[in-house]
Amino acid sequence: MKKVDAIFCADLHLRPDRPIARTDNYQKAQFVALDFILDLQYKHECPIFCAGDFGNQPLNIGWPTWFSAKVIEHLNNFERPVRDIFVCLGQHDLPQHRLEAWPESGLGVLAAAEVIQLIGIKERKYIIIDNYCVHAFPYGTTLEQINVKEKSVALVHMMVIKDKPLWPGQQALTARAILEKYPGYDLIISGDNHQSFVETVDGRHLVNCGSMMRMRADQMDHEPAVFLWYAELNKIRRIALPIRPAEEVLTRLHIDKKEEKNERMTAYVESLKAKYEVGLSYTDNLDAYFQNNITRKNVKEKVWECVLN
Repeated sequence: MKKVDAIFCADLHLRPDRPIARTDNYQKAQFVALDFILDLQYKHECPIFCAGDFGNQPLNIGWPTWFSAKVIEHLNNFERPVRDIFVCLGQHDLPQHRLEAWPESGLGVLAAAEVIQLIGIKERKYIIIDNYCVHAFPYGTTLEQINVKEKSVALVHMMVIKDKPLWPGQQALTARAILEKYPGYDLIISGDNHQSFVETVDGRHLVNCGSMMRMRADQMDHEPAVFLWYAELNKIRRIALPIRPAEEVLTRLHIDKKEEKNERMTAYVESLKAKYEVGLSYTDNLDAYFQNNITRKNVKEKVWECVLN
């Protein structure tokens, strides 16, 4: 392989709090992962491109002053000279999910501090580096074909699935369908889906990077990674991020408690069904209640007055 031209990642979801499913020091863990990516950049002397959701929440709760300072400190480490970090905005980066509100977000602070650069906004729709061009399509915009002479990359924040829906009824394009629909791109990098996968059609690739961190109990098997790109050959290389065993950092105890609560609620509803007929008639059920419960006459009269008038 020749030199690395770019590092691609997505869904870092940097946050000052700890996800409910994590049991470890999440702050430390996320900055270990971030520093690993930055060390890769320092090693290969190439830009980083993030396909959205760099942060987890856009406003004060997601980017309090101390957290903004901590992120800037890591991105601007004097031992690692600052190199270009380009971000395509995702919904978690945007106040009220509005693209035009990005200056009010935590990423607006990072951009003002010049530790990241935003692409896909009206000030900069794309960027040309050496012999390739990266077009960015943030959340709320539509991926479109753009014809240029350079080798073309699309950086997009939209839900892309490998082959089957993530939940019943989900409407999303498959990676193969997108590659076939947009043949002008040599490489498409997508964010939003926290799974990690690669699809290839006729030597062209779609890379869904997946999330940098395991934040949910259903990510027990997720293996976070970033991807190196060799532009001349249009080759990609997966680099796994350092992680601890899932059983050491993730729990589903909160899910078990919720399921127990749901079971108790179901049992309670079933017990009510044994006493009252649950049907479409509200008045019949109300009448049944009064027949089985001692209620003052004036109260019953008032209730019927409200229901029937």
